[in-house]
Order: sequence, then structure tokens, then C-alpha cells
Amino acid sequence: MESVKLEFKSRKQKRVVCTVLFMFFWLPALVIQLYSDQTYLLGIRADIVALALQTVGFIFILLSLKYSKCPSCNENAGNGWNVTECNKCGVKFT
Repeated sequence: MESVKLEFKSRKQKRVVCTVLFMFFWLPALVIQLYSDQTYLLGIRADIVALALQTVGFIFILLSLKYSKCPSCNENAGNGWNVTECNKCGVKFT
């Protein structure tokens, strides 16, 4: 039981890191798309740069979803950041 709690705590930290990295890539992409009209960044069209940043950010969203699973039953543990128990198997994480 203690190992499940430690594993979930580790996954929660990884989920937060992945979400921060997602925002790090996604927000500049949105700004580039909003304010650049037929401009170039380092010789590459700005909309292509924005698309590349969004693609990298999307990878971090997928990793965040991977880390939101329950270590016991490997199903979605719940919604939100403060999940205290698994919705599927009922294991308590706190």
C-alpha cells in the first residue's frame, strides 16, 4: 500500500512537470500565431515554427495523461490536481 502512495506521488510530480513544459511550448506558439503575419523566424515561416512548438507541447500533454493513471489498477485515477483516491479501484493515495 505504501509503495502505491509513493508511486502516485512520483507520478503526480511528473504530471506537474509535463504540464509546465506543455505551457512552455504552447504559449509561445499561440503568441506567434496571433501576432505574426507572413513573418519569418530564423529563416523559417512563423506559422511552421508555431506548429512545431505545438507538436512538442502535445507530446507533453500525452505524457501528463500517462502519469495521471492509478499505479494500482492503471486506469484514470480521477480528474483535477488534488486526487486523493482512485475512482476505479478505490485505493487511497494520501
